[in-house]
Amino acid sequence: MVGEDIGVAWDHDLHDRKADGGIGEVDGKEVQVQRGEGFFRLVDVAEAIGMADARIEGDDRPLEQDVVRKVPVSDHVIKYVTNLVGATRPSSPLAPELTKTYVSTGAGPRAGQCLILAAKATAILEGRIHVSCADIRRAAPPVLRHRLMTNFAADSEGLGPLDIVKKLLEIVPEPGAEAYPVKAAKVSK
Repeated sequence: MVGEDIGVAWDHDLHDRKADGGIGEVDGKEVQVQRGEGFFRLVDVAEAIGMADARIEGDDRPLEQDVVRKVPVSDHVIKYVTNLVGATRPSSPLAPELTKTYVSTGAGPRAGQCLILAAKATAILEGRIHVSCADIRRAAPPVLRHRLMTNFAADSEGLGPLDIVKKLLEIVPEPGAEAYPVKAAKVSK
């Protein structure tokens, strides 16, 4: 059962297992529920952490890269990444005054993908099988600094891309409860 797709039918039982990302026990093993597109999968926690603890050697790199790509990311973290990357673009409605004043070109869509991938790698290397907004903040300076182009105003004040990224990390908040509207429950007869 661990490692297999368990189908949408298991959805009703997810609440007992703390739903998406929750950790429970199945067949005597500690497992985490990993949500996918139309499916749920049980991930053996000990196996995932054991893989994270293994040294990365030449022959194991493809395996480690595969493990990193499979780390689940919550909607909350994805929304934070979207807001952070959007805040780097001067023409975006998410852009703060800082960006509109000092940035000529912001980060593109691949910046968000790279942020998430770097955060996944950080989580695995720290022995976790989930990504947090703190992982995104940690990955943001090296990922975003070369994707921003500052304008003359920033240059004249001695502000570089790294300075802008650090200030954006202070300005852009994590999404709050208002970012997740409550959906009406379906009532079956």
